[in-house]
Amino acid sequence: TDENGRFRISVPGNAVLTITSVGYFPVEVEVKNQSSINISLTQNPKALNEVVVTALGIERQKKALGYTTTEVKAKDLVLAKPINVANGLTGKVAGLEISTVNNGIFAPTRITLRGNRSLTGNNQALIIVDGAIYYNDISNLNPDDIESINVLKGSSAAAIYGSDASNGVLVITTKKGTYGKPVINFSSTVQLETVSYMPAMQYQFGSNGGESFPQDFNDLRYYIPDENQEFGPQYNGKLVPLGRPIGDGSLLMVPYSPIKNEKRKFFDNAITTQNSISFSAGDEKSRFFLSAQDVHSNGVMPKDFGNRDVFRAGGSRTFGIFSANFSLSYMNKYTNTTNTGSVYNNLLNVPQHVPITSLKDWQHNKYADPSGYFSDWSDNPYFIIDNQRNRTTLNDLAGNVQLNLKPLSWLNLSYRASVNNSSSRYEYSQGIAHYNSHAQTSDTVIYSNSAGTGLDTALEYIKPQASGPATTQANYNTSTYSNFLFTSDFLVTATKDVSKDFNLSVTLGASYINNQINYLAVNAGPLFLPVYNINSLTGIPGLGQYNKQAKKMGYFGDATIGYKNFAFLHGSYRMDIDSRLSKDNRYIPYYDIDGSLVLSDILPSIISDRLLNYLKIRVAHSLTGNASALGGGSSNIADGAYTTDPTFQTAPGFPFNGLGGFLLSTNIANPNIKPERIRENEIGIEMTLFQNRIS
Repeated sequence: TDENGRFRISVPGNAVLTITSVGYFPVEVEVKNQSSINISLTQNPKALNEVVVTALGIERQKKALGYTTTEVKAKDLVLAKPINVANGLTGKVAGLEISTVNNGIFAPTRITLRGNRSLTGNNQALIIVDGAIYYNDISNLNPDDIESINVLKGSSAAAIYGSDASNGVLVITTKKGTYGKPVINFSSTVQLETVSYMPAMQYQFGSNGGESFPQDFNDLRYYIPDENQEFGPQYNGKLVPLGRPIGDGSLLMVPYSPIKNEKRKFFDNAITTQNSISFSAGDEKSRFFLSAQDVHSNGVMPKDFGNRDVFRAGGSRTFGIFSANFSLSYMNKYTNTTNTGSVYNNLLNVPQHVPITSLKDWQHNKYADPSGYFSDWSDNPYFIIDNQRNRTTLNDLAGNVQLNLKPLSWLNLSYRASVNNSSSRYEYSQGIAHYNSHAQTSDTVIYSNSAGTGLDTALEYIKPQASGPATTQANYNTSTYSNFLFTSDFLVTATKDVSKDFNLSVTLGASYINNQINYLAVNAGPLFLPVYNINSLTGIPGLGQYNKQAKKMGYFGDATIGYKNFAFLHGSYRMDIDSRLSKDNRYIPYYDIDGSLVLSDILPSIISDRLLNYLKIRVAHSLTGNASALGGGSSNIADGAYTTDPTFQTAPGFPFNGLGGFLLSTNIANPNIKPERIRENEIGIEMTLFQNRIS
């Protein structure tokens, strides 16, 4: 039928049509020479032979799985129009923990299933996109491009992936087009964001950093006007000096009273606009999908912003016993942010009576520029925002092709190749800070008297922030990073009924991974002029470079035997050959064995439309490993190399007069190191209740 259920067929006038659909009772209709027939199907609540995509793209009946999986459909993922996939998954999968590394623009996400397993290694779930490993951040994907996400929880569900999947797997399937009339979808979304909470602040005591311990917390002589710590006298509302007197002799006076929510007002109301458009079409033998998305985001941190553009094309085609599908995507992302940590730290250190939001215009406000800012020990956070900027441009190109051949009704051969190249450029610039001659020479500090009714002048020390050069030099550094990933796998799958009661499905295959990472950094350091280019450097630049590569080959087998479609036994075995380990230890075995029993099919008498609709028990045992313990939590296998042989490093002071010098590394090589091993046992019950309303 077409997308509206209409169909056309030529049959004799006395023919009988049998109409079937997954999840519905079949219906037989006599034609009786009619030229038009309307047919309605009734849903079958017991027809739960739902097919899900499991490891390596293998499709299995959900009832046959001996481990936990959860599928999230596209309509549930994009229900709230999330900016990234991780936000769309939040709260939809039990045991799935999603956290953002920070709250900045397009913040990277961390995804774990059932907690952490390794103390030093990678604990994040493996991401699979259209059957291929995806090492990049899941937030780089366009949620509108995704057809479904199947979450394989635990080691048993993903043992066939080997060490990459010791923390579970998210199997993402992207859209490839739809059958029927061409469809164009357009959506535009605006999202607003504010700071949800701040650390609890005290609103009782003012400035004092231990210069003189208050003997009386009602005595304003212990108030230190240029201090940012808050161990001083109690607030009482009197006018007090803030900071030192500036070059023209003026002094900023403020009420000695806490200003509620002043720090919260420092942050902006963030706004993100998202525009997406897609085209989908297809017929009986082909499908095609094309999409584009543009996201512009202004963050809660003032002047932080970013843009992300994602383009994707996908499709499939069938030629008799041969079929093919592909996907191609390109993502460009640009972020421009300040040093969030410095701004946040300096903001929290501002005493509660300081009207910090009135000091925003540091270029024109004499009490807000580097010379006149009140604190002797920290910079104006607004000055940091304008003068310390991080700019990152990320380009990500990914391609995926799968070829399938079905020479026999029970035999399928499949080959998949995927390439993912991610490159980024990072730039950091720090502007100049100028201190006038008064700030560099004056040692005058004006204090309040005891009752806050007058002022006392003291000669102490020059403002520490201004004790260096009158104009600090600008700084600049830049780096480039590239991450190339090539994966391929070949599968042979045979599915056959070996007898009336038994069904057997066997998959044999091999997979290959090649991961290369290159990094080059130049730290120009101080510049002659605030022209942010390494040609403006004043001295010898700092240089850094590394190149990493790791390869892995895997051979595996997977088999499932079913009995009368209610009892299933499944097993998988994989042998990895990992280049990161020594020759004697690079052969790593993994396995899984699991089973399921559908009690509601064995004992139909326990089923009730009003109460219990479905009941299954399952058990699983697996052994997997983690071979990236030195990757610092990175999922890239190239980041997880071990020191299995002695290495050399550049000696201090070299090169010297054209001569190179090297020293033996102090890291002790260990050729006998082996991967972490994870044994997991799982038992569970699955049921649906009240006409499948609760599961």
